[in-house]
Amino acid sequence: MIHLKVLLACFLLFASTSSYAGVFEFSAQGSLRETNVSENNESESRSSSVSLAYYFWETGALEFTYMTGYNYSKTTTSTTTLEQSLNYTYGGVDLVYNLGTRESTFNPYVKAGIAEIKKRLTFREDGNASSSPEVSGKNLTYGLGFKLRLTKTFSLRLSYDVWQGPIDGEESEKTTDTSTKVGFSWYL
Repeated sequence: MIHLKVLLACFLLFASTSSYAGVFEFSAQGSLRETNVSENNESESRSSSVSLAYYFWETGALEFTYMTGYNYSKTTTSTTTLEQSLNYTYGGVDLVYNLGTRESTFNPYVKAGIAEIKKRLTFREDGNASSSPEVSGKNLTYGLGFKLRLTKTFSLRLSYDVWQGPIDGEESEKTTDTSTKVGFSWYL
């Protein structure tokens, strides 16, 4: 009997807010960070992502994301120069819950899901390079952000995302990565 009540409550919730079912949202975001502590110590981080969300009800969507990124750091001492670069790709799916509606000028959201992430780390000491093997795995993802509506179909988007893992094996050390991105969204 309890299952029937839960099923009925979910049906009423989804059926009562289905005015935007079938709407797609395309987003493009990027981030850039450059740090120069001194002329002997610098770092750079870049990422770009695209996503396509399908709204199955007014405030809920399934969002598919592809992201690629690059992190680089260089430290020079009196005897050596050490460089490290990390290249990564990310493909994932998140369940997104908007706290506002599509017509809201300010629309905060939360999201959670799973992603496949591939990473390759390269070290270079005094010009001699060595690479670690590519590491990949499934990661838990979650985040929050907001969209600031500029026109009926176009919004500025800011997000903070976290991914933790890998969750599907013991072959590599588990990590937590974060990203703050800014970009645009278009409702199709």
